[in-house]
Amino acid sequence: MHIRATPTRATDRASCPARNVHTQTPSTFALQSQLPRLPVLELSYTLPKYLKTIEPFATPEELARTKKWMEDFTKPGGVGEFLQQRLKERDAREKEGSWLSEWWSNWAYLEYRDPVVINVSFFYQFETPSPNVTQVGRCAVTDKTITSRANCF
Repeated sequence: MHIRATPTRATDRASCPARNVHTQTPSTFALQSQLPRLPVLELSYTLPKYLKTIEPFATPEELARTKKWMEDFTKPGGVGEFLQQRLKERDAREKEGSWLSEWWSNWAYLEYRDPVVINVSFFYQFETPSPNVTQVGRCAVTDKTITSRANCF
C-alpha cells in the first residue's frame, strides 16, 4: 500500500481523513492507523545483522567475544529466549502504536539529557533554502552546515 503524506492535487484534499483547518494539509498522524504494526523480529534474523554491522569496527578479539556472547544468548531456555518472549508479550499488550512507542518517546526524547538541538533535532541546525533552490543547492547548504559544525569541535 502506498501512502502519500501530502495530497498532490486539490481534489485529493477532500479524501484526507484529518486536515489542519488553517493549511488544509493532513495532520501529522492522520494516516497512522493505516500503517502496519512494527514487528517483533526473531533473534535469528536480528543477531546476524548486528554482527554484520559491528564487523568493520570490531577487533578480531572483540568479534570473537561477541560471537561467543551471541551463542550463549541464543541457547534454548536462555536469556535471549526469555527476553524475546517478554518483548512479544509487550507487543501483545499494546493495542495502539507499537511495542517500541513508549520506550522511544521516553528514552529518545523525554529522558535524553544532552542538548536536543544539536544531538537529536537535525533540522534545527540547517537553513531552510527557498523553494527555488535546486537539489545541488540544497546539498551545498547541507555540506556548509555540516562542515561549519565540524569546525566547532
